[in-house]
Amino acid sequence: MFVRAFLSWIRFWGVFATLLLLLGSISAEASNMFSGTGISGVSANTSSTNVGANDEPGEPVPPFPAGNTLNSIWYTWNAPATGTVTFETCGTTANSSPTKFDTVLAAYTGAAVSGLTLIVQNDDTPGCAITGNSGWGSRVSFPVVSGTDYRIQVDGYGTATGEFRLTWFLAAFNLTKTASVASISAPGTITYTISVQNVGAVTLTGLTISDTLLLGSASRTLTSGPTFVSGDSNGNGQINTTETFVYTATYSVPQGDIDLGGTYSNTATFDTTQTDPQTSSAALTVINQVSSLDITKAWAFNSPGGDVLNNGIVDA
Repeated sequence: MFVRAFLSWIRFWGVFATLLLLLGSISAEASNMFSGTGISGVSANTSSTNVGANDEPGEPVPPFPAGNTLNSIWYTWNAPATGTVTFETCGTTANSSPTKFDTVLAAYTGAAVSGLTLIVQNDDTPGCAITGNSGWGSRVSFPVVSGTDYRIQVDGYGTATGEFRLTWFLAAFNLTKTASVASISAPGTITYTISVQNVGAVTLTGLTISDTLLLGSASRTLTSGPTFVSGDSNGNGQINTTETFVYTATYSVPQGDIDLGGTYSNTATFDTTQTDPQTSSAALTVINQVSSLDITKAWAFNSPGGDVLNNGIVDA
C-alpha cells in the first residue's frame, strides 16, 4: 500500500510539473505576439528570451539592419503619469538576468500590430553594456501621457537571439496651483500656491518655473514670486522621488481692477531637465462688484437772514 501511495504521489507531481511547464510556454509564447505581456509601474524590470520568437502579419520590422529577421517580444506599458519614460536592455554579468545578445528596441502607439505609429527606435547605445560588449544594449526615451498604452518591441540585430533584461523608469511630476480666495470684492491680496510632486522614479534637476496672470484677456504682473517655500529636505535644489516642492506668488488687487470686474486666471509652467514642460490648470478668482448708494438730504435757508419772519418756517 505504501508503494502504491508513493507511485500515486509521483504521478500527481509529474502531471503538475508538466502543467507548469505548459503554462510557462504559453506565457512566453504570448509575449511573442502583439500586444504581448502587460507591464506597469514607474520603475521595474523583466527578463525573457526571444529564442524561437517569430513574426506575425503586419508586424513592423526594425531597420537594424535592413531586412532584419523578426524575432520580437512585445510588451504593453500603460503610463501611470505624464512625463518621460526610458526603456533599455542594458545589462551585464553583474545583474541576475543580464542581456546576452545584440538587441534592438522600438516603441509605438496603436491598437493593432498592422496599424502602429512609431515613436522611437534604437540599436546600439554607447555605455549601454550587455554581456560581452560595452555598447550593444539599446535605450529609448520618449514623452508619455498618463493613461496611454505604449507598445514596446524587443528584437535582435539581424538574426540575433538570446536572453535579455528589459528595464524601464519614468521621470514625471504632478503640478497643481491654487488661489487663496475664490472671489474678491475690494482691494486686497491673492496668494497663489504652486505644488510640484515628483511621482516618477528619477530625481528631477534643472528646475525652472514661470507664472502667467490674466484678468480676462489682459495680462497682470505678480506682486511677488513665484518663490520657493519648502520641500527640499536635503537642500540640493533637486526634487527627489520622495519630495514635493512648494512655491508661492502674490498679487495685490488694485481698485482699478475691481472697477473693471472679470475673473483672474493664474497658471504656472514648470520644467526640468528630465521632462517636457507642464502647465497647471488655472486657479480662478472672480471679482464680485458690490454696488451701493446712500442718499442723505437736508434743507436750509438760502442765505443768512433768509428766514424773514424768523419763525423757522419756509413761508409762502
